[in-house]
Amino acid sequence: MQNVSDEAFLKSRLAVRNNKGSEATGPGLEPEETGKSGKRTPGKLGEYAHILMLVPVLAWVFLFLFVPLVIVLINSFYTYTGIGVTPEITLSNYATVLFTRQYLNLIAYTLRTSALIVLVTLIIGFPAAYYLALKVRDENKRFLLILVLIIPFWIDFTTKLMSWFPILGTNGAVNYYLQAIGVIQQPLTSIFLSEQSAIFVMIQTYVLFMIAPILLSLATIDVNLTKAAETLGASAFQTFRHVILPLARPGIIIGSAFVFVSTMGDFVTPRVIGGRMQTAGLVIAQQAGILNWPLASALSVILIAITLVIVIVMFRIVKIARMVFE
Repeated sequence: MQNVSDEAFLKSRLAVRNNKGSEATGPGLEPEETGKSGKRTPGKLGEYAHILMLVPVLAWVFLFLFVPLVIVLINSFYTYTGIGVTPEITLSNYATVLFTRQYLNLIAYTLRTSALIVLVTLIIGFPAAYYLALKVRDENKRFLLILVLIIPFWIDFTTKLMSWFPILGTNGAVNYYLQAIGVIQQPLTSIFLSEQSAIFVMIQTYVLFMIAPILLSLATIDVNLTKAAETLGASAFQTFRHVILPLARPGIIIGSAFVFVSTMGDFVTPRVIGGRMQTAGLVIAQQAGILNWPLASALSVILIAITLVIVIVMFRIVKIARMVFE
């Protein structure tokens, strides 16, 4: 009798457990599947969850990047009549850009200027990133130093440009102190509204775009690697060359790409600070201002193509994808 009662008790407990399981599943809900190993696998919705998460950003990029680029590409084949644009297909806009010395010199000058700014920002930015990542041990001090670098980006871009007038202007602070210490007798006019002042301002504007990626790369370096190099007898220069520099290379390439792309398209700084300085971005803005959309679009497409090729070559040379994701 005892065995019969125990068996009845076990059957009743098993039935209660099965009822709870069916209630937890709920009507119309499919339970999670279990694989051969006994582990639960996500249902059909879980398989596509990662794709659904990408939908908003893909839609944003498609609407506000690819669609405008397609519009620019289409406009580059239209005809400018002097008072407007007609949808007559022509290659004259590309011929004007590619076979006119003025535009070829303009593109070459823009490339040289961007390369110079990348080089100077790298020379300035790498030591700053190195100091913040590997020399500053106090987290509060590091946070304050990074905050000092970020604060200028809280100010409107046009406001930052206008703030250079009382600094580099004819009656600005630089001329005042140079005259006060007797270095110059008359205010210098070449340090403002000139090519040099525009390049200087762009370096100050984009140097953080170089510092940030390098800082992130250097911050991931294990300190034990440098200590091991020192233990094995490597000098400071050898440690930097064979340990730190290779690990910082992804940040250098990404920062260089950021600065290069930004300076290639910057037209506000040359317009406000550059005086007679002419860059491809500024000429595009000028042509668009007189409603010559086809020529502006053709120059934009060529500039985008050149920039894209250079960035791809930079990434392929150092195998940036493998360095970052492996």
